Amino acid sequence: MYYRVRFPDVGAGATRLACFIEGESEAAVRELAADHPHFRGWDASKGSVRKTNLANRKSLENRIMDVSNPNAAVLEDGTVLRRSLDRDEVVEHHPERT
Repeated sequence: MYYRVRFPDVGAGATRLACFIEGESEAAVRELAADHPHFRGWDASKGSVRKTNLANRKSLENRIMDVSNPNAAVLEDGTVLRRSLDRDEVVEHHPERT
């Protein structure tokens, strides 16, 4: 299942990060975000987590490429998918987890 999240920054909370995250539940999504390096500086315990109607990874990639949507997604295995402006495609990034 894919969720669309908007997390506030740690501190003032005024800036929000929008992203898609793959998970089985809102709690699982928040837990993944709390431990993932992509979300350092963002408060995953606050903000919104909404279930999407995306059926599979291809539909997720299509949504990432649509500029009116978030330009990144984090999968359950920690892989980050991002919109590449250079190549006009979705690229994978495997960050080191701490």
